[in-house]
Amino acid sequence: MQRFTIAIDPDIPVSRQRIVFETQDGGNLTRWILDGTDLGSASDLVVWKPEPGKHSLSLLDDGGHFHDTITPESRLDRSAVALLHG
Repeated sequence: MQRFTIAIDPDIPVSRQRIVFETQDGGNLTRWILDGTDLGSASDLVVWKPEPGKHSLSLLDDGGHFHDTITPESRLDRSAVALLHG
């Protein structure tokens, strides 16, 4: 499981802070699942507005199995690792 931090910058309008999920080769991976919620088809770009907290993002295959889970943590902090500019 990969972990990383996303900084939500209070100086950037919330409407401009987004993360895009994209697969290079979806193969049998069919759905994006974030915190148990189906975000849509893995063959499509999915745009997510980060919210503070720990999250779990996975790809679900056509057999209903989870693959490639990552655990981003979003926080409201000017000094974090990554600043989002949308």
